[in-house]
Amino acid sequence: MSAFAKQSGKRLEPGIAGAALAVGDLVYLGSDGRWELADADSVGLYPAQGVVTMAASADGEPVEVCQSALIGGLTGLTVGAALYLSTTGTTGNTITETRPTAAFDCVQGVGYNKSATEQAINIAPIDALRPS
Repeated sequence: MSAFAKQSGKRLEPGIAGAALAVGDLVYLGSDGRWELADADSVGLYPAQGVVTMAASADGEPVEVCQSALIGGLTGLTVGAALYLSTTGTTGNTITETRPTAAFDCVQGVGYNKSATEQAINIAPIDALRPS
């Protein structure tokens, strides 16, 4: 089963995807005005500014991005585990339970696992970021 948005919070401006984006991907608004995949260890690709709640299968397609969402349809999550922006930065893999630890990684808490199948995502404001 694919991930799906069960609930979403504040919608950010409607936008256009800068790449294929899956529901639950963490994204930032690029300088070209397109939503791009966020990545904790690539300067310029963080911080995450939203979570995808309506997927885009390719660059140039419309995408829905929200500040918060309950993402369901997942499996094997550790209940209660904190979630962070990942250092992987690939579609379907922008959230991790492992806190980034490298010297210049962005440490951005983005939510927690509400159950074994659901993630509660709430993007922290930029000023709440902590150095690793």
